[in-house]
Amino acid sequence: MSVNETNESDWKLAGEALLRSYGIIYFSQSSWFGAVILLCTLAVYPIQGIIGMTGLAISLLTAIQLKLDRQLVRSGIYQFNTLLVSLTLGYFYRQGMIDTVALLVLLPCASLFTLLVTVSLSDIMYRSLGIPAISLPFVIAQTLLIFIVAPVATPASPMTSAPVSPFATNPNWELGSIPVTQHLLTILETMSAILLMPNYYIGAVIIGAMFILSRLYVFYAVLGFAVSMTVLTFLPVSLSYQQASMLAFNFAFCSLAIGGVFFIPSRHSLALAVFSTAICTLIAVVVVKIFESSGFIPIALPVNFVILLVLHAMKMRVQSGRLNLTPFMPTTPEDNFRRFSLLKLRFPEFGYPTMRCPFSGERTVTQGVDSGVTHKDDLKYAFDFEVLDREGEPRIGINDDLSDYYSFGTPILASANGTVVKVIDDVKDGEPGSQNLIDNWGNLVILAMDSGYYLMACHLQRGSVRFAEGNRVRQGDVIALCGNSGRSASPHLHVQVQTAPTVRARTVQCYLTHYYEKHGRNLTYRASGIPDEGTIVSAAVVNQHAAECFARIRDRKYRFRMEQAGRISEETITCTIDSLGHLVFTSENGDSMKASIQGHVFQVFDVRADRGVLRWLSMGLNTVPFIDNEQAFWQDKIDARQYIYPAIRWISDSLAPFWKCPTLRTTGKMSHGIPPEYANRSKVGVITTILPEIAPALLDSRKLPATITTYLSAKDWVAAMVVALDDPIVIEQMSEPDRDNIATLSAKPTPQFLGVARKRMTSPF
Repeated sequence: MSVNETNESDWKLAGEALLRSYGIIYFSQSSWFGAVILLCTLAVYPIQGIIGMTGLAISLLTAIQLKLDRQLVRSGIYQFNTLLVSLTLGYFYRQGMIDTVALLVLLPCASLFTLLVTVSLSDIMYRSLGIPAISLPFVIAQTLLIFIVAPVATPASPMTSAPVSPFATNPNWELGSIPVTQHLLTILETMSAILLMPNYYIGAVIIGAMFILSRLYVFYAVLGFAVSMTVLTFLPVSLSYQQASMLAFNFAFCSLAIGGVFFIPSRHSLALAVFSTAICTLIAVVVVKIFESSGFIPIALPVNFVILLVLHAMKMRVQSGRLNLTPFMPTTPEDNFRRFSLLKLRFPEFGYPTMRCPFSGERTVTQGVDSGVTHKDDLKYAFDFEVLDREGEPRIGINDDLSDYYSFGTPILASANGTVVKVIDDVKDGEPGSQNLIDNWGNLVILAMDSGYYLMACHLQRGSVRFAEGNRVRQGDVIALCGNSGRSASPHLHVQVQTAPTVRARTVQCYLTHYYEKHGRNLTYRASGIPDEGTIVSAAVVNQHAAECFARIRDRKYRFRMEQAGRISEETITCTIDSLGHLVFTSENGDSMKASIQGHVFQVFDVRADRGVLRWLSMGLNTVPFIDNEQAFWQDKIDARQYIYPAIRWISDSLAPFWKCPTLRTTGKMSHGIPPEYANRSKVGVITTILPEIAPALLDSRKLPATITTYLSAKDWVAAMVVALDDPIVIEQMSEPDRDNIATLSAKPTPQFLGVARKRMTSPF
C-alpha cells in the first residue's frame, strides 16, 4: 500500500471515528447520530464545542499514530472519554474558572492522559473482570481536574448552588400554547448534561434524534428519570435544581444501559433497570454530599459505579436464566433483541455441549430426556438408543437370545474428540429381561471431551472396549460394541454428557448434531437438536460436492449480474474472514452479512442487507447442510422486519422485546435437478421456501419471495440464483472469482471483543 493510500485510509478512519465518538456517548454507533451530537455542541456553546472537538482530535490523531487497534479507534471506544474531558475543560473555560493559558496547558495534557487511561483501563478490566471500562476514565480524569481547578473556582459554582433557573420557580412555564412542566424541561436538560451543556434546546434535539434511532432509547431514558424522581420524593434529603439537571442523566443512562444495551431487552431486564436506577439515585445523593464542598461534582460517577457493579454481579451467575447479557457489540435495544432472539432460535445449542450420533444407521430413542424411571433428577439429560424394526420390535422372531436382538454387537462410535479417562469392560452381559442392579451401569467408557465435559457410554458388550484409559480417540472411532450389561432389560446404548469423570455424576443438557429425524415418511435434517422419545435418528452423511462449493470462498471477489423486469444491475461481493474465523461478505453498496461453517453446515447470521444480491443470498443460503439425501429437508428462521410495512415496523420494533421477535420460517432441501443453462457450472442446487410466522396482513407480499433456488458451483460458489417474486429476479455470476488484492482481517481478536463463547461482553463505549 502506498503512502497516499495509507494517508487516505487514516483520514477516512479519523472521520468515522470522530462522528462515532460523539454518538457512542449515547450508546450509539450511528454516524448520523454522532453528527447530530457534534452540531449540538457547536450550536449553543460554540467555544466549548470547539474545545471538545480539539481535545478529541488530539486523542484521535495520537491513537492513529500509536497504531492502536483500528477497529476500536473507528468505533470511538478509545476517544469518547477524551471528548467528555475536553468538554469539561470547555465548561470550565466558559464559566471563567480557568483562563486561556491554563486551557492551552491542560487541554493536550488531559487529552493524552485520558487516552492512555482508557486504553490501559479497558484492557485491565477486560482481562481481570471481563467487563468494559465504560466512561470510568472520564470520571478519573474529571475528578483530577476538579482538584486542579477547585482552588480557583467560585464558591457558588453552577453545579452546586441553589436554584436560579426560572423553570424551578415557575413549573408551569409555557412554550407557546403548550404547558411544559418543570419535570419535562429537566428531562430535556438532562440529555445534554453529559456534554456539560445543560440546555433544553439541545436536549430536545437529542431526544428527537434518539426517537428516530430507537423508540426504546427514549422509553428507557424517561423511565430512568421517573424512577429517580419517585425515589427522591421519599428521601429526607433533596438536590438543587442545578444538581438534579446535571446528575439526572445518570438515571436515564443507567436505565438505558441496563434495560436495553448491556442486557437483552425483556420484561426481566426492565425490572432490573428499575432497581438499578433506584440504586443509582441513592449513589448520586451520596456523591453530591461528598463533593459539594469542592464546588464541582464528578457527574458520571453514579452511573459508572452502578453499571459496573450490576455487570460484574450478573457475570458471576452459573446460568443466565431470563436475564441475558448482550453477547455482541451492542447497538440499539431493538436491534440487540432481534439479533439475540434469532441466534437463540437458530442456535439453541450455543453454550451447551454437543455430540455426534454414537452409531451408524438408524436408531430409535427408546428413552429420552427427563423420562422413564431412570432418566430423572441429576441423571435426566440422557438418551437410550435401540435398533427397532418397522413393527417396533427389538429382535428377530420370538426367541430371547441376545444374538437375536438387532442392537447387540453393533459398533458404538466416539461422539466427540477426547481422551478416555475410565473403562469398565468385565461385567457379564445379562439375559434379556434380567437386570444387574449391583453393576448398574454395566460396561462403560467415560470420555473427557475436548469441550471440557465428559461423555459416558454404558451397557457395552463384555470385552468389546477397544481403548484403554489415557488413549486419545477421534469422533467416529469405534470404541466398543453394544451389549446388555448392567441394569438393562434388552440390548441398548445409554449415553449422557456429565460434569465429572465419575459414575453417577450430574448430567448436563447436550445437543445431538448433524443428524436426521424420521417421522413416518418425512425425513428432517437437524444441525442440532434434542430428539424426543420415539424418534428415529440417524447420522447425516456428508455430501462432498456440496462441501467443495463452500471450501474456497474466502478471500475472493464475486461479480454478480442481477436482472428483474428488464432492469439489469451489477454488484461486486467481497468475502474475507474476521478475527473469529467468520466469513464476512460485503457489497459495494454497503450491505453485509456474516457466515460460519461449523459441523458441515454453512449458516448465515448478522445480516445487514436490505437491497441487492446479499439480501437474496442471505435468504437462499440461510442454512445449507452438506448432506447427500434429496428427500431430507431442514428448517430455519430469518428476521421478518424488513418485510413488515414501514408504518407497522416502528410499533413492532418497540413491542417485540416484551412479546416475541417476528420471524419467517424457511424450509430447504438439496436438488440435483439443474437446468441446462447452468448444468456446465453447477452440480447441486438448494431450494428454499419462505413462509411467514406472523399475520400475513402485516407483510408486504410484493417483497417476500415464495421460493429461492440457488445453483452452487465448486469453482464459483454461487453460479446462479432465481428469486420467485411477482417479477422474478435472476442473479448470475459473471466471471471467475478474483483472489487478488483481498486483504483478510487480523486473526488476532481485539481486546474489547467479548464473545459469547468466552462468556464476556463488549462495551459500546
